[in-house]
Amino acid sequence: MLTTKFPLFICKLKIAMLFIAGFVVFSCSEDDFLVLSVNELNIPVEGKETTFTIRSSTDWNVAVADSWAKVDKTSGTGETSVTVKIDGNYSNKDRTTILSVSSGALVETISVTQSTISFSLGSYEIGFDASGTAQKLTVTANSGWTLSIPGKAAWCEADVLSGYGDGVITLTPTPYTERATREGKIVFSSFNARAELVISQEITNESPAIPELLTPQDGAQGVDIPVSFSWTASVDADGDEVRYFLCLSPDGQTWNDTITETMATEVSHASKYIDKENSYYWKVVARDPFGGESESRVFRFTSGKPQLYTEGEVVTYQTYSAPDATRGVNLVVVGDGFIEEDYVKNGTFDAAAEKAIDAFFEVEPYPTYREYFTVYKVVAYSEERGATVKQDFSYSSQKKQTKNTVFGSVLEGGESTGIDCDDETVFKYALKIPAITGSELPNTTIIVVINLDVYAGTAIMYMDGKSIVLCPMGSDTFEEVVSHEAGGHGFGRLLDEYIYYGNRSYPDASIQELIQFRNGNVWSFGANLSITNDREIVHWKHYFEKEGYEMVGLYEGGGLYGNEVWRPEVNSCMNDNAPYFNAPSREAIVRRIMAINNKPFDYDAYYSRDKIKPVVRSAQSAGGRTTGRVPLAPPVLKR
Repeated sequence: MLTTKFPLFICKLKIAMLFIAGFVVFSCSEDDFLVLSVNELNIPVEGKETTFTIRSSTDWNVAVADSWAKVDKTSGTGETSVTVKIDGNYSNKDRTTILSVSSGALVETISVTQSTISFSLGSYEIGFDASGTAQKLTVTANSGWTLSIPGKAAWCEADVLSGYGDGVITLTPTPYTERATREGKIVFSSFNARAELVISQEITNESPAIPELLTPQDGAQGVDIPVSFSWTASVDADGDEVRYFLCLSPDGQTWNDTITETMATEVSHASKYIDKENSYYWKVVARDPFGGESESRVFRFTSGKPQLYTEGEVVTYQTYSAPDATRGVNLVVVGDGFIEEDYVKNGTFDAAAEKAIDAFFEVEPYPTYREYFTVYKVVAYSEERGATVKQDFSYSSQKKQTKNTVFGSVLEGGESTGIDCDDETVFKYALKIPAITGSELPNTTIIVVINLDVYAGTAIMYMDGKSIVLCPMGSDTFEEVVSHEAGGHGFGRLLDEYIYYGNRSYPDASIQELIQFRNGNVWSFGANLSITNDREIVHWKHYFEKEGYEMVGLYEGGGLYGNEVWRPEVNSCMNDNAPYFNAPSREAIVRRIMAINNKPFDYDAYYSRDKIKPVVRSAQSAGGRTTGRVPLAPPVLKR
């Protein structure tokens, strides 16, 4: 019996041990597994959705170290696909994170990396030769890219317009259809990067013929001041427009800046470079618009003694020379508070008048369209120097005084920059110019230079177009006053863009006055202001989608008021006297030049000549001034 029972005991013991052994194997997870299909993910800069597979013998969990990587499942059992979604990398550096998968005591990781944008062009400027030889451009990138060719660059064609990663583009200019300088920009975009390729193309060009100097003749002695310079016209074999640059030198070796740029072949010049009884050398350089130039021989002359202008004498400083002009646009300069001895030729008045003329033609579009103007100086003797001042200036050392002057200029003084004068006498002197009749006065802007060193200025604007601008000779403010008062108000018929009353709306009376002076033509008066902010009907809406005019918009505030009136750009000469007129102001000025010449306004011609030179200043969006100047007095409007 004992022998029979013992084997049974042994059997039961073995079964128990096997059960125990099996349990130990299961608890120690020797048969568990966790397998991932990848252990790293390289994500392109623009982002991507991708998947990986988890194979596990039991439950699993997913955790991501950084929030920019997202998964569609964070837990599961067995074998499952997990989607990883990563958006574009808009930072300026590469980024890396860890994706962890755990199953019991087992942990596996996936390293996730994403580069920042890397994009560059082999060159950022390409110049094509005159024959139009194709050029190749390399693109280095780690993402997709596209290129666009805006209108100004449409003369250039690309063999591909998009790609991914590194590439080579062949650029080919189309054949010339007209004789004009070709340039433009091709725009490249790649994810959050943008680059511009500047393109241009040379043209075959012949230089103008050499001009022959006429007067003053070589070796001339005692030449009257102002000096009358003349030379022969230069024929250009290509038929290009020729401009002449008159140059002076005291020794024939060191040449001063060009003292005159003109299309005419004769000019009288009483320049600051010419003194009495001195020797000078002179020459003329003829240039076409495409870099061709020729230079005359050098002549020598000796200047004589300056002569005294007579009372009421008219001096033609510049005659219009634009080939398509039918008449000159009249600019007249007179002086108030200059006595007889100030009118020595090339003397005090001449210097002041030329400074005013230079300031008027300093700011675009006036330099570009200067050839349309005829400029006169008219001599007017005053009994005393200076001008009457009603009260001591608050921001100047100038005191109250009374002066007897030909035009009776009176400055308000105190905190005001306002000035008044005898309009009729000013017009009387302008009418001494034979070419200016009563019917021509509406096309005439008269600058009255006041012989007083203060900051002030006022424009008197008549409904019919004539204007008088009063500009004292402030030692460091004269040019900006001339630009604002004469270039802006007087000829441009623009209104102020600065604000006196920040929380008040543009008054009904001002709106009615604006409508009256416009007389049905929004461009004829106050074209830099709008009483609507509707982008579909505002009169400068054509700039909103025009390449190169992105600064044009609708900015509330102007015309002295902060509300319910809009100006086209943040800052302009009509705000803080900056040497810059905004785009609608430039257009209004060019429109008036063309209208005086009985020519229709041509947008294509205007855009082709328009020079955009914005002045970067931190002006507030509501017309805040940045120069610290007291705002100039509003224009005086007369019917």
